[in-house]
Amino acid sequence: MMPMNTITNHGPHVESHEQRVATLSWPTFLVCLALLVVIFLVANPLWEPMDMQRMDENIWWSYYPIPLLVGLALAFERKWSWGGFAIETLRMTFVKFAVTFLIANVLWSFVGPPGLPDVPVVDRIADDPQGLFVPREPPAATSLDATQTGAVAGRVVDADGEPAVGAFVYVAGGLDERLVFEPPMETLELRHDGKLFHPSPVVVQMHRPVELITDDDVLHTVRAVRYATGRDLFNDAFPPGTRKTVSFQRDYGVVTLGCRVPGHDHSSTVVLVIPHPFGTLTDADGRFSLTGIPAGDVDIRAWRLDDEQARSIDARAAITPGGRSELQLELR
Repeated sequence: MMPMNTITNHGPHVESHEQRVATLSWPTFLVCLALLVVIFLVANPLWEPMDMQRMDENIWWSYYPIPLLVGLALAFERKWSWGGFAIETLRMTFVKFAVTFLIANVLWSFVGPPGLPDVPVVDRIADDPQGLFVPREPPAATSLDATQTGAVAGRVVDADGEPAVGAFVYVAGGLDERLVFEPPMETLELRHDGKLFHPSPVVVQMHRPVELITDDDVLHTVRAVRYATGRDLFNDAFPPGTRKTVSFQRDYGVVTLGCRVPGHDHSSTVVLVIPHPFGTLTDADGRFSLTGIPAGDVDIRAWRLDDEQARSIDARAAITPGGRSELQLELR
């Protein structure tokens, strides 16, 4: 009997290769991470005292570049893929959060954590049932030589060439930052008639005491909002008969004073807060005049809120001792 040959049928050998997503090399990953940490530290120096508004800016600025950095790094290493981009973006976000959280907490253990923004109402009197606020003492003013100052004057018009009535005109830049200007010490009264504080609009120099008074017989709040950022500076109850004295401690620019009570939140008073006395409102013919400005080149800004839309124009003015510069400004 002949032996039977056993024939084994081996099918084709198939190898399974796991498809792996290409990721960044560690040196490239660490370089990107270091750039994000630097942004986090120096956008507003983290080792200096800061408020939560500036802290928020640091955090957001340190996260925004992550997708761009990851994309550029993957392209540089010739590893680009959508899967790799998604994975590395998430990995970079988580690692950056852990590293910056550790750095921030170590630093804050020495300099203290960020607090609330330096709001303009300060030094609340604990035993005052109305929660009255009192202003801080202003810093000592710089002595100026009047013979080394000049003036700027002119006219502001709108896009149609008509006089821009009630527009702010002020020095927006160019002054020596070391100069300190003494504010008016008489209290400025702003009276609320149930809709607005009056006068409105109004220019207020930093550190000047401002008394907020309500003549209405219903409950309101007084809410101050910085126009440039939309952030609340304060929001306090304002019942009938209330008088609050406040003082703006920073150069906030345009601030709106309004109410958050439903039915009374339809309008706001516009206040310009500046650190010097070189600000005014245009008259019925759109004209303005600013005097006593230290000699040098300064930036002049005209600004007005028209139907909830801000219009402004900037111009450069050369201030000469005893001289007078003339400007024609058109709001846009």
